[in-house]
Amino acid sequence: MINYESSLRANFIKFLRDKNPSHAEKVLFVTASLSKGIVGEPVRVGIIKQRWPKTLFAVTYHSKYVQECEDSGWIERPQTGQYALTDEGMAHLNELIYPINTATALPLSNSTELLVFSAKQAHDFDSLIRKALAAATAYVMIADSYVDDTIFDTLLGVIPSLVRIDLMYNNGATATFHARAKRFKVQYPGFNYGHYPKLHDRYIVIDGIGFVVGPSLKDATVNAPAIVVRIDSEQSKRLTTSFTNIYKNVTKNT
Repeated sequence: MINYESSLRANFIKFLRDKNPSHAEKVLFVTASLSKGIVGEPVRVGIIKQRWPKTLFAVTYHSKYVQECEDSGWIERPQTGQYALTDEGMAHLNELIYPINTATALPLSNSTELLVFSAKQAHDFDSLIRKALAAATAYVMIADSYVDDTIFDTLLGVIPSLVRIDLMYNNGATATFHARAKRFKVQYPGFNYGHYPKLHDRYIVIDGIGFVVGPSLKDATVNAPAIVVRIDSEQSKRLTTSFTNIYKNVTKNT
């Protein structure tokens, strides 16, 4: 996930230079950087031109690139001389940075499916979530309203250690949880977590594929039935954007 407090240059080198973005995508990136990733935040076109890193982008700024970005629906004009990031633009930037994984086997599939687990299928539920997490190659986003320290053993431990993990929670983070999180981060340097007191929904995004989960991950099938909905790539983009917009404002733990 882009840290918009870092420099435009540092973020481009880290996240996009190897992706060979189009000139319109470069406009999208600059607009997102200047607006700190906030959808609808106006940015003056003169600032976009001024902050355009010609040497880094290997191309001189041109207004036609801005027009191409607007025509793609990634930015819009709130008023003359200003542009603002759109939901579609934020979703496209996320997909560009973390391409959606549609080549892996189930459960990371590009289709919508409803799965229902009874109280006797706790193992099946855990196996499904663990299989999805283990297949991650780039990033995992988890929103769970209630957590405890067991998730480090039952779920998070199967994620490859170089994958970025962003966990957002509301309740349940005891002193033991924080201690486990600190130890977990030693082996998983891409792990970050934060508290969002208004969170009540539960969902996961794995390499661009979203799962909406009925129960908390720690006790999924205690109150049966447990429902999991895997959503398609278009809906997953919206879920990714939602997580990104909320997570950058949560209270992070270190």
